[in-house]
Amino acid sequence: MREFPHPFNRPALPGATDLTRRVLLAGTGGGALSLLLAACGAGGGAPLTGADSGALQSGADANAAASAPPRRGGTLRAGSPPPPTAVDPVTMYDGSAIAIVQLVADYLIWLDRDFTLKPRLAEKWESEDGGKRWAFTLRKGVTFSDGTPLDAETVKASFDRLLDPKSKSAALSAFDTVLAKGGVSVRDAATVVFTLERAFSDFPYLVSAGNYNAVILKKDYAGDFTKKPIGTGPFLLESYDASSGATFTRNPKYWEPGKPYLDGVKITFYADDQADLLALQSGEIDAQILSRPQLVGPLKGLGDITVDQVQGTGLTAFTLRTDRPPFDRKEARQAVAYALDPPA
Repeated sequence: MREFPHPFNRPALPGATDLTRRVLLAGTGGGALSLLLAACGAGGGAPLTGADSGALQSGADANAAASAPPRRGGTLRAGSPPPPTAVDPVTMYDGSAIAIVQLVADYLIWLDRDFTLKPRLAEKWESEDGGKRWAFTLRKGVTFSDGTPLDAETVKASFDRLLDPKSKSAALSAFDTVLAKGGVSVRDAATVVFTLERAFSDFPYLVSAGNYNAVILKKDYAGDFTKKPIGTGPFLLESYDASSGATFTRNPKYWEPGKPYLDGVKITFYADDQADLLALQSGEIDAQILSRPQLVGPLKGLGDITVDQVQGTGLTAFTLRTDRPPFDRKEARQAVAYALDPPA
């Protein structure tokens, strides 16, 4: 697999103009901020405004700019509605909380915008026993922001926590009928093994960023993320206020040398969508984490505001139990297939 540049670490588009670089993301979910940072990367030594920031480009110009050397520094200013509940990686479900956590903590695998899987804390993974068991090899030299080394026992603890009904994990439904409590083990310090309830070829997606709660946390995590925000991600959570916002600085212990390019990120909470949108239009913020399509759609192509529209990750899975009637018969499965309209 080729090396994947984390969205938080991609270089800025070079070039200086008199436009403020501001971005709208017409979508929801924690992936929004990562896409936003993929587009903005880092500006100059000051916040991403004015002549230091440049402007987002498209087509051949954007491709040429993306290949230029990165420029370091800058603070990305983003707007967001306040998280409706506590910012807890185990129970979070809203886009604002997910975006905050993803700046500080990392996943075994990243889910790219085209839905391909990219190695992060896991360098590689492979299936065993016909897809009923999966072994993940961890990246060497990764430490948490407090200096604690990442190992297989830590990864096991993270997933044991998600699989424990007492934790009220928002990921329990994703693992239902696939991975149960007690199904995670350690083969050696660098290898964690998932033994499934049944063969499941798409299991890597369940431990990727597509399952927002699957971030790797320390073994002693106690549900107090905003008070003890320790992770292996590119940024450190410097301050958090449930009513006003959060600030982040570069993590000097981040495992990718020389990254992230940004000095920091500042997220400001706005009580309503209109206030968030006005802040973007006035230049108070550079981007929105969450946007309502009906509000941002009319702004596409106007002035210096860019609307980045991406496909959603939601799906409805229709599972056929081929070990039970009637779907143990090939003809029954074919009948279902013929009744569906795959392109639609």
